[in-house]
Amino acid sequence: MKVLQVDKSHGKHPNLYWESVHCDILKSELIVPALPTPSNPVTLTIRVFYSLSFADGRFGSSTPGIITRVGDKYFTQDSNGNFFRVKDWNSGDVQEFKTKFQLGQRFWDEKFMLIPPDSCSLFDHKVVTSGKEEILRPNILCRFRLIDGIDIDAAGDEFKRPLHLKIDVVRTDGPNIFQRQRDFRSNSKLYDVRDGNTKTLWHELGHAIDEDHIQGLLGDGTCKIEDARGNLDHCYTTPPGTEANIMGKGSGLVLANAKPWVELIKLHTNNVPHVWGVTQNTSLPPRKPNPLFL
Repeated sequence: MKVLQVDKSHGKHPNLYWESVHCDILKSELIVPALPTPSNPVTLTIRVFYSLSFADGRFGSSTPGIITRVGDKYFTQDSNGNFFRVKDWNSGDVQEFKTKFQLGQRFWDEKFMLIPPDSCSLFDHKVVTSGKEEILRPNILCRFRLIDGIDIDAAGDEFKRPLHLKIDVVRTDGPNIFQRQRDFRSNSKLYDVRDGNTKTLWHELGHAIDEDHIQGLLGDGTCKIEDARGNLDHCYTTPPGTEANIMGKGSGLVLANAKPWVELIKLHTNNVPHVWGVTQNTSLPPRKPNPLFL
């Protein structure tokens, strides 16, 4: 991801430290309360501003070429190149998909915590326990938010908002016209009405925040998003003994799925080469830092 702008504020938020990093595909926001607690933790939030265009024969699509007319019928192609007939949208189905899409943020929200290394004291704070002062080092809760870029007041953000994710959604009419049992295969820019708040949506949101397929996350360079081989079948295969991963063909998570937050916290800490820990225990309490590193 490419960094576009960094904003910091103390005066606007007198009881906390606030910093945002605007990237080409997302916005990252670090908030450090003056006195972090389990109910008010340090948070690193990924915000993705999106728009949904409901493509059909009446209104076309925001991306040219999504809808093809054949006689008096309209079709679209999925990611496998198969043609599906599309129906016109109605207001009820539009609203239902919008609601389900927004709910998709829950899959990635509050799934990981970052553990500062011994060498990073940036978030340390003092507390008094039984009359004794001590230093605590809090962990950072990983948050995720989807924000409708059309809704100007959605985020309370004064920064001029770019759209990170522009999506066309089609309302397909059952199986494709050549092979009746094949399902529509969506991608990060083209969804089907059936994708709302499903594994497909969660998978594509993973790509939207810079997640590779699972083998890419685990180190296979041929399975990186930018590699032409990144969609080969082996890239979706989760290692034995682990629940099938959301960036493969399942809905499970492993520590490697915390990659976007790990990369972003490094940006927020000036790329100092700390080795950050990750846990899926999001209630992990702060610790006393190693006195050798104070």
